[in-house]
Amino acid sequence: MSTNDEIDSDFFEKSMNHELLLYYWRLRYLGQDVDSKIEKLEAIIYPEIRRSKNRDALWQRDIDELQLLLAIVDDEENRDRVFVTKAVVHKLEYTKLIMSPDQNHARPHFHIHYKSQHKASYAVDTLELLAGNMPKRYEKPMLYWASRKQDFLLLVWNELKAGRDVRELIVHADEQELQ
Repeated sequence: MSTNDEIDSDFFEKSMNHELLLYYWRLRYLGQDVDSKIEKLEAIIYPEIRRSKNRDALWQRDIDELQLLLAIVDDEENRDRVFVTKAVVHKLEYTKLIMSPDQNHARPHFHIHYKSQHKASYAVDTLELLAGNMPKRYEKPMLYWASRKQDFLLLVWNELKAGRDVRELIVHADEQELQ
């Protein structure tokens, strides 16, 4: 085994132990008795804490646990809120019409992606090209679809901006398309 393989396996083992520790911390937060498992993993992951006499220091272990607890609290506060990064609104073979709830852009727009080769942005109201480039053979069918669905695209844009889940809207739009 080469030195790189040993380094990679050590890193992998440390990463997995850390993920397992985060999992046990979460279980403890939820009321399960996993303290003995946590203690064993903490001894492996944070050996410097056991060797040190300075118990008042803020250790990486404390920071890791605090981050987890903050994530849990944030998750509980936003349990009903759907965080959507993007929605594939329409798809034709390898060409996708995608909307993202871009907080930095006030103008409703969508993106057309062809594989990972071409990307372009278009305004919902005028269908004008805002940025990027798209070969006409991929752009034309998507813009034709978008021209017939501008009200729907505006609705999806507004729902995404409000942080709401749009999957059901898209499913219903696809069903209407088939009828």
